Amino acid sequence: MWKEFKAFLQAAVKTCLIVGLFFGSFEYLNKVFYNREVYHGHLYRSLPENSIDVLVLGSSHAQYSFIPAFFYQETGLYSFILGSACQPMEVTYEMLKEALKTQSPSILILEAYTTIPLHENCLGNSCYVLAEYQMTGQEKYNTINYLPEDVRKDYLNDFLNYHNDWKTMTDFELLLPKNVLAKPTSENNDFGYVYQSAKLPAPNWWYPFRYDDNEPEPVELKPQDLDSLNKIYALCQENGISMYLYKTAIDNYTEENYQYLHATWRWAEERGIPYTDFCDEARAIDYAMWIQGESGHAYVNGAGLVTHILAQRVSELPSRHIANPELDVRYTASGNGYTVDYLRYEFNPTRVLDRLSFTSGILTIRYNAERNPDENVIEKLSAIIGKEFDSSQDQYIYMNNGKIVKESNEPFFFEVDGNTYEFTETDILYNDESTGNLGSLSLCYSYNGVFPVVHNIRLNGYVWEIGYDYYTKLED
Repeated sequence: MWKEFKAFLQAAVKTCLIVGLFFGSFEYLNKVFYNREVYHGHLYRSLPENSIDVLVLGSSHAQYSFIPAFFYQETGLYSFILGSACQPMEVTYEMLKEALKTQSPSILILEAYTTIPLHENCLGNSCYVLAEYQMTGQEKYNTINYLPEDVRKDYLNDFLNYHNDWKTMTDFELLLPKNVLAKPTSENNDFGYVYQSAKLPAPNWWYPFRYDDNEPEPVELKPQDLDSLNKIYALCQENGISMYLYKTAIDNYTEENYQYLHATWRWAEERGIPYTDFCDEARAIDYAMWIQGESGHAYVNGAGLVTHILAQRVSELPSRHIANPELDVRYTASGNGYTVDYLRYEFNPTRVLDRLSFTSGILTIRYNAERNPDENVIEKLSAIIGKEFDSSQDQYIYMNNGKIVKESNEPFFFEVDGNTYEFTETDILYNDESTGNLGSLSLCYSYNGVFPVVHNIRLNGYVWEIGYDYYTKLED
């Protein structure tokens, strides 16, 4: 009897070992042979656990319109965009569950594009495929199951599709445990934002159409969208997460889309969820098509404006922020870098000065005293330098890391990071090269050795960037 039991036990153990070895090997190789040409969400999973304060979800409209580094500059909160192309609301729900595996945000910002019929223009299999690649576990398979039955099998397991890649593999170190089992790391500081430069000067521009005189016909949200929104809301309630909704300014905004968007806002109002409708506010905040963004996606200057407004409004919600020195450095560096990109395409003096008040790169200010300069500009200059700006006499100021390093009423020379700056009465020279200053106020900003971006502002009459009429470049 004992011999029979011993033999049975040995057979059982051997079977378990064989099965364990098989599945262990399969899981291991699954991490080696996979589609390396798509994004797998490693940037999000490389973040320190439970460090993100604000999670942003939505389609590419969210990815292009929100700059986490600018949001940090204005609020001190860490944010990340888990976006994907034309992200359907049912996928957004799965993405939220995926996000909560490693993070515990206190605020969810949700971009509402995929609750309106216009999103059907971009809807397709890729909307699920690109999203499921960012997920793990059951959330991944839930998302795959939204695909047509004949397509699902192609995405259930990457190993089955890519196991023959060993034939063309050139770097066999990818097979080593140190690479296969390592925790994801990344020095990428976009935090989910997708950059798009502006196409200025614009040949034409306009504001999104508004249906001012029409009370929207009441419509019901599509059942799947409504169900997904309710699930997202319930999950946020369970985890103590405050919600905030917004819709970017878009073109091709028909009355039907207007009706569905207002159905989304009614859903939010019923639950006490605040929201911002940038389609409705575009004219008031001066967000124009082909200046701040093309028909669907925001340019970097438009994203800066959207982020600035959301930062002001979302910061009123409670957060559980815990400072992280590593993230402070990364968000600061990202914000300073994107400030350079933003300033290349923003010519509104108010917005230029607002952005410069948050950054900590190298800023030089050359001011020639004017009679009755614009009070708003002087007030914002005071905010930048941290004290009252004396507009009664010439000013030459060098700032670094948000603090005044040197100031004088006379031109001076200085060197920083191996680059030289020299004030003259009419210019700022960078490595002995003119930065092209004109007029009574010149703002010269640089970060990380990039050639400075310069803004020359007219302070009397029509206060604007010299050389431009609104965002249209004047002929030389």
